[in-house]
Amino acid sequence: MYKKFLFLCILILFSSQGFACYLKNNFREFGFGSGFLSADLEEKKDLKELPFIFRFGFDLRPLFKNKSNYLMEFLVEPYSSFISSPEDNFKSGCNFLLKAGIPIKKRFYPYLEAGVGFSYFTLQTREQAIQFNFVETLGIGMNFFLKQDLSLNLGYRWQHLSNASIKKPNKGIDSQGVVFGISFYY
Repeated sequence: MYKKFLFLCILILFSSQGFACYLKNNFREFGFGSGFLSADLEEKKDLKELPFIFRFGFDLRPLFKNKSNYLMEFLVEPYSSFISSPEDNFKSGCNFLLKAGIPIKKRFYPYLEAGVGFSYFTLQTREQAIQFNFVETLGIGMNFFLKQDLSLNLGYRWQHLSNASIKKPNKGIDSQGVVFGISFYY
């Protein structure tokens, strides 16, 4: 039930005209990436996923009147994934994440990220009764700035895929793996 409530709150937040104006004025980052995620399935071979991720970052520091060089972002990440195991399939969706980081020697920004999203998953499994699911994401990583407006990103992600008890079974699928990419800042 709490996942449905959280999803409704996110929809209301994004429909707010003031928040939409804030995001437009504080668009800061565009990036793309990939990686490798895997998960254990009950009756099939392990799930192996190759995501292709776009990243749109919005600076949250003005919202908190924070003028530091800390990293405080709201990220929108539409993605598509190729599933290579247990059989060829497809997954697509969008994550909404909060990301925070502290600079180390100007170029290195270790970060933590957390968020929720939604996904459409073509693979039929015993864990999930339907293909539309929600995704919870936790991550840790490092941004390495090559220049002030360009960074390479490397991180670890854990994701939980679940249909929020819309239909049984809803055992969920926990995946984890490495993600990497490049980001351009404005």
